[in-house]
Amino acid sequence: MDNNYMDRHIKLIEDYYVTLGLSSDDAIESCETIAHEPLNRCFRLLALGKHYTLHGTITQAMDCFMQCDILIKNGKASDPDLQAMTYCELAHLHKLFFDNKSALFISKATELAISKKVRTVVALSDEALRFISLKSNPRLRGMALYNHLLQETLDSGLIYRYIIGLYHRFTLRVDNQDYYNALDDYYAGQKLAKSLGFDIYEAMFEWGLGQVKRSQKDIAGAIKCYSYALNATESVLVKTKALISLAGIYEGYHNRDKYLQNLNKALSLSKKEGAINRVPLLHLLLGRFYETELKDLSAAEKHYKQAEHAQSVLSSSGMVLLDLDQQIAFQGKGFMDKLY
Repeated sequence: MDNNYMDRHIKLIEDYYVTLGLSSDDAIESCETIAHEPLNRCFRLLALGKHYTLHGTITQAMDCFMQCDILIKNGKASDPDLQAMTYCELAHLHKLFFDNKSALFISKATELAISKKVRTVVALSDEALRFISLKSNPRLRGMALYNHLLQETLDSGLIYRYIIGLYHRFTLRVDNQDYYNALDDYYAGQKLAKSLGFDIYEAMFEWGLGQVKRSQKDIAGAIKCYSYALNATESVLVKTKALISLAGIYEGYHNRDKYLQNLNKALSLSKKEGAINRVPLLHLLLGRFYETELKDLSAAEKHYKQAEHAQSVLSSSGMVLLDLDQQIAFQGKGFMDKLY
């Protein structure tokens, strides 16, 4: 990870947290010299954890948030809004990568939040997590509250969080084929992300547009969007999403070489950057391809075993990647039945 990329994004996050009222500019300046001071240390760890989450290195993100949690539980970081945001970020991390503990963390955040801005952000996060739980179907839960909270973040000058909120609404609309309104979110989000230098979400919006293009059978347009996303940021989270999407297109066109090239590139990048949450999925995809397309049972067995091992490593640390462990067990059993 390039230091300039990391420093630039941590600065964006710290500026966002300052606008939330979690710390002062003076506190940021003193973070490096008095890191032992609990509130400043918690502030810095929270910003690092947020960055690692968006970069895709979840073990580093979890370590930062857990250190914040320890400071909170030991009574050394007593600011309620700082505590609320720690639990809010933990809720997102658990929903995106692990299990269903997110409801517990967002409930804690809701109880602790005091300032209007932090209450708005926590409520917006709660609504977004509920939509994810409903399998991204806003028709099951009206969007009026989400839209109201999103507007409040903009009115409060929380541009960083507003961009993320716009992206969540954009993907919800894409998932429900509401492309007309989704494109409004895309253009607004892209413009703001570029102006802020928030290249991670600039790339995320472009990846999302690629999903729209692909659904409309504009394959050349989708490839262009995915390639843009791949090169627009150093975030391994976004890069692997783009590479997996590119591989999916080439699989559809039976271009085996490019399918394997993109998945292997994503696997190599994930291992190099420590994005271990991607490793089981990528081995699983490669195993399926070697089994069903190339009929190379030896290579398939190798990838299935590596997927199972990678998932067991995550599970031993309390990290369960949604239903991926069941997928691996199911696929592995089916494969072994055929093999033996």
